[in-house]
Amino acid sequence: MSQAKLAATTLANEQFEIIRNLPYDDVGIENGIPVGKIARNQTVLKDNYSFDVQTTIRNTDDPFDGTIGGSPSDTSPADYKLVDLDITCSSCKIFSPLKFTTLVAPHALETASSNGALFIQVFDTAGMPVTNASVHIANTEANPDIVIDEITDNTGWVKIVDAPPGTNTYNITATKSGFTTDQTYPQGGVAGENPVNEDVTVVLQQVTQASLQIDKVSSLNVSSVDAKIFPRILPEEKLSPTWNGTLITYCSLLPLMISRAGLCFQTSP
Repeated sequence: MSQAKLAATTLANEQFEIIRNLPYDDVGIENGIPVGKIARNQTVLKDNYSFDVQTTIRNTDDPFDGTIGGSPSDTSPADYKLVDLDITCSSCKIFSPLKFTTLVAPHALETASSNGALFIQVFDTAGMPVTNASVHIANTEANPDIVIDEITDNTGWVKIVDAPPGTNTYNITATKSGFTTDQTYPQGGVAGENPVNEDVTVVLQQVTQASLQIDKVSSLNVSSVDAKIFPRILPEEKLSPTWNGTLITYCSLLPLMISRAGLCFQTSP
């Protein structure tokens, strides 16, 4: 193992030790869910290597004692916290990103939660899950604001357990490199009074599911010609659209490429 990887592994163990020594209620991300005192992103110097550390902390609902909204239903679904550390080294010549994971459990007995759960699915037009999509969740009506940036799992889901209740308070955006973007909208915003995909409501001790659809983007090449040349070539002709890409009535049989956009020359009757 390279010296940089050894240093990164030591750094991960140190970060986990710091997290385990925090009060359980402080084990979370600043302005996240669960909220806590840990920065989402930080740069740490270790053994003369500069590492970028991204920390993700999720409440986990263990099915052993039931799940929220399941049978039996778990009224305290945040059973423990899953902590992920993603460590990169942009200044290292050769360094593959490393991921480290640990669990942090509470010391006290569970009590009934006063929150709910928010499950978000990202899929394409064929209904297939989109993995590794970026999901941005914001609730600016909470105090403090809730801002979460997550990545969908291999089934296209992001699951937020123990989210504070709120009516149409969670704005969600999903995207991925090379894909379109989909999002929810507030009532009375740019999408109107009753948007089709409105901001999400989280209900006490219930699971709220939200779905966002994104797809791979495509490109369309369009060619144009300066209109000033037309009078010198065909003074009696004009542009006319056709949707099937073929020549229509009165179209001149010119040696021109007809694109799918369907532009051709048509003689004025």
